[in-house]
Amino acid sequence: MKKLFFIAAFSAVGMLSAKDNRKDVCDYQDVCADKVQYTLMSAKLPAHDWLEVETWCGKVFYLDNNHYSSFEQIAADANYFTDQQCGPYPG
Repeated sequence: MKKLFFIAAFSAVGMLSAKDNRKDVCDYQDVCADKVQYTLMSAKLPAHDWLEVETWCGKVFYLDNNHYSSFEQIAADANYFTDQQCGPYPG
């Protein structure tokens, strides 16, 4: 009987404290959504945005996407480095 009373009292206290914690974290849902949106919008871009390039001969190298303004520039450098690492494509 003592165990049953203890479990019931412990459960009631746990439920009451769980309700209060949620209220402390966020009073109004709109305010919380604004805080989350501000945090996501203020995130900085990474210093490097690496692109993995795998050559036809199996070698792998990386290009920093932040240094290119178009796909044509990336493709030109990828072809250049592939030729340097593997030689011209045999097929």
